[in-house]
Amino acid sequence: MEIKKQMLEFDRKSGVICILLALHTHKELRAMELLNMIHISRDTFYRGTGEWMTQNGLMKVVPNVDERIFVFQITEKGRKIAEHLSEIEKIL
Repeated sequence: MEIKKQMLEFDRKSGVICILLALHTHKELRAMELLNMIHISRDTFYRGTGEWMTQNGLMKVVPNVDERIFVFQITEKGRKIAEHLSEIEKIL
């Protein structure tokens, strides 16, 4: 069985599962709230995980009045994945 490239990237990105579950629960989070919940560095998030998740349609940046504050929302694609992850979490 061949594993898709996207699945391998998903597995290797730090915090993807936790970010999806947090956004699924809270619907919308400021960047600092999210980073504090999942305990990854700003650098890892902005230059790696967060960028990859946005490019792959799992979350999006929500326009905010204060341009210095980033707010993230889960997308429909991200929500579907998070629902499956929630089921796995229940089994574990």
